Amino acid sequence: MSTVFDDRAKALEDQFFADQDASLVRQMQVDFVSDNRLAGLSAASGLTDDATLAAIDALGVKPETLAALQLIPLVAVAWADGQIRANERNAILAAAEDCGIGGSVAARKLLVSWLDRNPGSELVDAWKGYAAAMLASLTPEAADVMRRRLLAGARDVATAAGGFLGLGSISDEEQTVLDELAAALQ
Repeated sequence: MSTVFDDRAKALEDQFFADQDASLVRQMQVDFVSDNRLAGLSAASGLTDDATLAAIDALGVKPETLAALQLIPLVAVAWADGQIRANERNAILAAAEDCGIGGSVAARKLLVSWLDRNPGSELVDAWKGYAAAMLASLTPEAADVMRRRLLAGARDVATAAGGFLGLGSISDEEQTVLDELAAALQ
């Protein structure tokens, strides 16, 4: 014979398991979406390292914005002294056009957000993992070309702000970032 308490206990038990099931379904959905994003990033970049892909994903980079990653060294140099000057910004936007990012609305939007607000060291750290994986997948000759191209672009941004009468056109802060980028590319 069922009592009111038994009925109430059963209702509470059913509610508990319904809540647990709903929570598990939500977590499965989150995991599925995350796995799909990582798979998309992997397909677009050729990277297979889960930690690097997760770091890139955590920064809001999507497969359609992945091309913007190649401009991170330029962004890092521009922010080295805590602000981006108009000449630095223009140099980065010109580099984006040169490498075809101008045609991708999403990639350009992401790049502009990095120029408007300093994205912080997490972005450069994620880029270092990305660059290491990319360099490892290239022939030595292609890796050398990539290193030189990235460092030349970063140096162009560093000199874009100029100095006084062409002297000291790269600040100490910018040189430190350039040195860190060069070390990351070895």
